[in-house]
Amino acid sequence: MRIIFISDIHGNKESIEFLRKEKFDELIVLGDVYGYGFEPEKDSDLINELLNYKNKMICLKGNSDIDNANLFSPSKSIKFTCDGILFRCDHGNRFNYRNASFITEKGVLVFGHEHTPYIQKIDNMIYVCVGSIAKPRNGTVPSYGVYEKNHFIIYSKDHKIIDQIKI
Repeated sequence: MRIIFISDIHGNKESIEFLRKEKFDELIVLGDVYGYGFEPEKDSDLINELLNYKNKMICLKGNSDIDNANLFSPSKSIKFTCDGILFRCDHGNRFNYRNASFITEKGVLVFGHEHTPYIQKIDNMIYVCVGSIAKPRNGTVPSYGVYEKNHFIIYSKDHKIIDQIKI
Protein backbone atom coordinates (compact mmCIF):
# COMPACT_ATOMS: atom_id res chain seq x y z
CA MET A 1 0.00 0.00 0.00
CA ARG A 2 1.37 3.42 -1.02
CA ILE A 3 -0.13 6.33 0.92
CA ILE A 4 0.56 9.98 0.13
CA PHE A 5 0.10 12.60 2.85
CA ILE A 6 -0.20 16.29 2.00
CA SER A 7 -1.03 19.30 4.15
CA ASP A 8 -1.43 23.05 4.12
CA ILE A 9 -2.46 23.62 0.51
CA HIS A 10 -3.90 27.02 1.44
CA GLY A 11 -5.84 27.53 -1.77
CA ASN A 12 -2.92 26.79 -4.12
CA LYS A 13 -4.28 24.41 -6.77
CA GLU A 14 -0.96 24.28 -8.62
CA SER A 15 0.71 22.80 -5.53
CA ILE A 16 -1.26 19.55 -5.91
CA GLU A 17 -1.00 19.09 -9.67
CA PHE A 18 1.97 16.74 -9.14
CA LEU A 19 -0.55 14.17 -7.83
CA ARG A 20 -1.70 13.53 -11.41
CA LYS A 21 1.65 11.83 -12.11
CA GLU A 22 1.93 9.97 -8.80
CA LYS A 23 0.87 6.38 -8.26
CA PHE A 24 -0.81 5.82 -4.90
CA ASP A 25 -3.49 3.76 -3.23
CA GLU A 26 -4.61 6.36 -0.71
CA LEU A 27 -4.34 10.14 -0.37
CA ILE A 28 -4.63 11.68 3.06
CA VAL A 29 -5.03 15.45 3.14
CA LEU A 30 -4.15 16.70 6.61
CA GLY A 31 -6.07 19.97 6.44
CA ASP A 32 -5.81 23.64 5.55
CA VAL A 33 -7.10 23.12 2.04
CA TYR A 34 -8.53 26.62 1.80
CA GLY A 35 -6.50 29.79 1.63
CA TYR A 36 -6.34 32.40 4.37
CA GLY A 37 -9.81 33.61 3.44
CA PHE A 38 -12.46 32.01 1.27
CA GLU A 39 -12.11 32.85 -2.45
CA PRO A 40 -15.02 31.01 -4.11
CA GLU A 41 -13.73 30.89 -7.70
CA LYS A 42 -10.14 29.99 -6.84
CA ASP A 43 -11.11 27.55 -4.10
CA SER A 44 -13.77 25.78 -6.19
CA ASP A 45 -11.11 24.88 -8.81
CA LEU A 46 -8.94 23.45 -6.05
CA ILE A 47 -11.84 21.50 -4.53
CA ASN A 48 -12.75 20.05 -7.93
CA GLU A 49 -9.14 18.95 -8.41
CA LEU A 50 -9.14 17.21 -5.03
CA LEU A 51 -12.51 15.59 -5.69
CA ASN A 52 -10.88 13.74 -8.62
CA TYR A 53 -9.37 11.55 -5.87
CA LYS A 54 -12.53 11.23 -3.78
CA ASN A 55 -12.63 7.41 -4.05
CA LYS A 56 -9.17 7.08 -2.51
CA MET A 57 -8.90 10.23 -0.41
CA ILE A 58 -9.51 11.13 3.20
CA CYS A 59 -9.50 14.87 3.80
CA LEU A 60 -9.28 16.20 7.34
CA LYS A 61 -10.34 19.70 8.24
CA GLY A 62 -7.61 22.10 9.36
CA ASN A 63 -7.82 25.27 11.38
CA SER A 64 -8.09 27.45 8.23
CA ASP A 65 -10.84 25.39 6.56
CA ILE A 66 -14.53 26.07 6.21
CA ASP A 67 -17.15 23.32 6.26
CA ASN A 68 -17.60 21.34 3.06
CA ALA A 69 -19.45 18.05 3.51
CA ASN A 70 -18.42 16.86 0.02
CA LEU A 71 -14.75 17.16 0.86
CA PHE A 72 -13.99 16.78 4.55
CA SER A 73 -14.16 13.72 6.75
CA PRO A 74 -16.65 14.15 9.60
CA SER A 75 -13.80 13.43 12.03
CA LYS A 76 -10.96 15.87 12.73
CA SER A 77 -8.57 12.95 13.28
CA ILE A 78 -8.35 9.43 11.93
CA LYS A 79 -6.73 6.24 13.14
CA PHE A 80 -5.95 3.22 10.97
CA THR A 81 -3.57 0.27 10.73
CA CYS A 82 -1.38 -0.49 7.72
CA ASP A 83 1.25 -3.25 7.62
CA GLY A 84 0.56 -3.84 11.32
CA ILE A 85 1.49 -0.23 12.19
CA LEU A 86 -0.97 2.09 13.96
CA PHE A 87 -1.27 5.47 12.24
CA ARG A 88 -3.00 8.51 13.69
CA CYS A 89 -3.54 11.53 11.47
CA ASP A 90 -4.51 15.05 12.50
CA HIS A 91 -4.02 18.52 11.09
CA GLY A 92 -1.49 19.22 13.84
CA ASN A 93 -3.00 22.23 15.54
CA ARG A 94 -4.48 19.83 18.12
CA PHE A 95 -1.95 16.97 18.26
CA ASN A 96 1.77 16.91 17.53
CA TYR A 97 4.90 15.76 19.36
CA ARG A 98 4.50 18.51 21.98
CA ASN A 99 0.97 17.60 23.03
CA ALA A 100 0.33 13.95 22.31
CA SER A 101 1.45 12.39 25.58
CA PHE A 102 -2.02 10.86 25.93
CA ILE A 103 -1.12 8.42 23.14
CA THR A 104 0.21 5.32 24.82
CA GLU A 105 0.15 2.89 21.89
CA LYS A 106 3.22 2.46 19.71
CA GLY A 107 2.65 4.02 16.30
CA VAL A 108 3.00 6.96 13.97
CA LEU A 109 1.34 10.37 14.34
CA VAL A 110 1.22 12.18 10.99
CA PHE A 111 0.33 15.87 10.84
CA GLY A 112 0.93 19.20 9.09
CA HIS A 113 0.11 22.67 10.41
CA GLU A 114 3.69 23.64 11.21
CA HIS A 115 4.69 24.03 7.51
CA THR A 116 8.14 22.61 8.34
CA PRO A 117 8.83 18.92 7.54
CA TYR A 118 10.51 16.60 10.02
CA ILE A 119 10.43 13.11 11.50
CA GLN A 120 11.05 12.67 15.20
CA LYS A 121 11.06 9.46 17.25
CA ILE A 122 10.27 9.82 20.94
CA ASP A 123 9.85 6.69 23.07
CA ASN A 124 7.24 4.49 21.39
CA MET A 125 5.99 7.10 18.91
CA ILE A 126 7.17 8.40 15.57
CA TYR A 127 6.02 11.95 14.82
CA VAL A 128 5.89 12.98 11.18
CA CYS A 129 5.17 16.55 10.16
CA VAL A 130 4.87 16.44 6.37
CA GLY A 131 5.35 20.20 6.09
CA SER A 132 3.35 22.24 3.58
CA ILE A 133 2.86 21.40 -0.07
CA ALA A 134 2.26 25.09 -0.88
CA LYS A 135 3.54 27.47 1.81
CA PRO A 136 6.66 26.12 3.52
CA ARG A 137 8.24 27.98 6.44
CA ASN A 138 11.64 28.30 8.10
CA GLY A 139 13.63 28.05 4.88
CA THR A 140 12.13 24.70 3.88
CA VAL A 141 10.68 23.69 0.50
CA PRO A 142 7.19 22.44 -0.45
CA SER A 143 6.93 18.87 0.82
CA TYR A 144 4.74 15.81 1.22
CA GLY A 145 4.96 12.40 2.85
CA VAL A 146 4.84 8.88 1.44
CA TYR A 147 4.37 5.68 3.40
CA GLU A 148 5.11 2.38 1.68
CA LYS A 149 6.31 -1.00 2.97
CA ASN A 150 7.28 0.05 6.50
CA HIS A 151 9.16 3.11 5.24
CA PHE A 152 8.06 6.74 5.66
CA ILE A 153 9.74 9.34 3.48
CA ILE A 154 9.22 13.09 3.30
CA TYR A 155 9.93 14.35 -0.20
CA SER A 156 10.29 17.79 -1.71
CA LYS A 157 8.04 18.39 -4.70
CA ASP A 158 11.04 17.75 -6.97
CA HIS A 159 11.30 14.26 -5.38
CA LYS A 160 14.38 14.84 -3.23
CA ILE A 161 14.35 13.10 0.14
CA ILE A 162 14.07 15.52 3.05
CA ASP A 163 13.76 13.00 5.87
CA GLN A 164 12.96 9.30 6.24
CA ILE A 165 12.55 6.50 8.74
CA LYS A 166 12.23 2.74 8.55
CA ILE A 167 9.38 1.67 10.81
